[in-house]
Amino acid sequence: MDTFTVVLNLFELEIGTTLFVFGDEMLTLTSQEIRTETQRVAFTFAKTFLRGAAAILRITFRGSLQSFPEYYKSEWINQGKAEHYSATFLELTYARRVLPCWDEPALKAMFAVSPISRVETVNLSNMPSFLRVATPNLIAQAEFSVNLVTHVLPLLEQMFDLEYPLPKMDILNTTGALGALENWGLVVGEPNVFWFNPAKDSTATQKHMVDITSHELAHQWFGNIVTMEWWDNLVCHAPGRYHLRFFSLCLRVRDDTEMYIYSTDKLYPEWNTAAAVVNGTFKIALNVDARLSSHPVQLECPDANHVNEVPLERFPSFFEVNIEC
Repeated sequence: MDTFTVVLNLFELEIGTTLFVFGDEMLTLTSQEIRTETQRVAFTFAKTFLRGAAAILRITFRGSLQSFPEYYKSEWINQGKAEHYSATFLELTYARRVLPCWDEPALKAMFAVSPISRVETVNLSNMPSFLRVATPNLIAQAEFSVNLVTHVLPLLEQMFDLEYPLPKMDILNTTGALGALENWGLVVGEPNVFWFNPAKDSTATQKHMVDITSHELAHQWFGNIVTMEWWDNLVCHAPGRYHLRFFSLCLRVRDDTEMYIYSTDKLYPEWNTAAAVVNGTFKIALNVDARLSSHPVQLECPDANHVNEVPLERFPSFFEVNIEC
């Protein structure tokens, strides 16, 4: 429908100048309303613009670089020397803390981001594909992760019958990443998630890497491409990642005549993943659900202030995860 109002998500940012260019005309801003409860800002202009027409909204804004989580600065040790970097963590409702944008599950938008930094630094984002970056003294420890990604991505493409749509997939170690996060084309995680030294690390470490890496790669489809409509359907997002963590390695692929089962018994037969799920994750789910503080997995969520992520360990017990390894 035609409108004279543009609504974006915003939280704890200071808005400066706002301009709206519609065709050859620059529209005058008549009012600006920040709606704190819904974490939105509404820009109202003097003229109605047509649905589907191209327009440019220019906003200047400012905010602070926080310690964590949305846009934070941190450091890592490189051959005994402290190196500094900044990173973003935009899952759930944190993108609106970095820039005014559409930051709700049912809305998706394409971004063209141009980071500005010092010449000697490296910028990594969802794109492009022509840049390769590696920490020389850690390449050997990243070899297992690289090989794992090259095996799991094709399996997921077969499962969903949909090719991975991006030209690259980066795996990046960061501190303070809350375990790992499935950024679109740029999966990030703490060092213990993606580094593996076969000379000293245990099989348990290797299992953990397979688990988490498969989990985050599955989210490139289940969560990034297909997203629940609103926060009260978060249960439809999170259980899928548990479901797919194990199906990344314990995978059904149909063709015209038969079903093939790709399982951990073929890749790592000594792991017996199916039994581990029952003895581990399923028991944890029952323990969490037995607490007096436990509540239904689907709750009313009128706005972002009520986003309440159900403990992820509960999800395998609510869905039939047909582990046929």
